[in-house]
Amino acid sequence: DVARLNQGIFTIHPQPINMVDLVQEVVPAFNGPDTPIHVHAPQEMVLLADPNRLRQVLENLLANAVEYAPRHIPIRVQLDKVRRTDGPWMLLTVSNAGPGLPPERCVQLLRPFVAGVTSTGLGLGLYLANRIAAAHYGTLTVDSPRGQGVQVTLALPLEDEDLFIGRRNA
Repeated sequence: DVARLNQGIFTIHPQPINMVDLVQEVVPAFNGPDTPIHVHAPQEMVLLADPNRLRQVLENLLANAVEYAPRHIPIRVQLDKVRRTDGPWMLLTVSNAGPGLPPERCVQLLRPFVAGVTSTGLGLGLYLANRIAAAHYGTLTVDSPRGQGVQVTLALPLEDEDLFIGRRNA
C-alpha cells in the first residue's frame, strides 16, 4: 500500500458504512485478558468511506494501543459525532494509559519509517493510516497528554455521496 501511495495509484472505494459495526467486528481480534478493550459508541454512525481502508486504520490503531499499553489496563475506543464549522464529523479515538510520548514524538509518528522504541514493526502503520485519513478528506492526530498515555484520533467528515464524489473528482 505504501508503494501504491508513493506511485499515486492508491485508491479508495467509498460506500455507506456503519462505523460502529466495523468497530464491533474488529475489536474482538485485539481484545484479551491482558489488554481489555472498552468501546464507547452510539448505536449507529454511518459515513461514506472505504470499509477496507478504515479497517486497516482501525487494526493499526488497535495493534499499536495493545503493543504499548500496560498489562490489564483497558484500552478505550471512543466514537463521537461532533459539529465543526464545516459540518458534522466522526471522531474515532483509540487511547491507552501507557507511558505517553513527548509532543515532538507524536508528530514524528505520522512520518514513514518512524516506530516506537520497542516496536518490531517498520514504522509505516501510522503513516499509512494518516494517508488513508487524508484520502477521505480527514485527519489523523496523535496526542499524549502528560501522564495519560497516547490518544490517536481519526476525524472524518460525515457528508453525502454527491459532495464526496465532487471532492474526489476535483
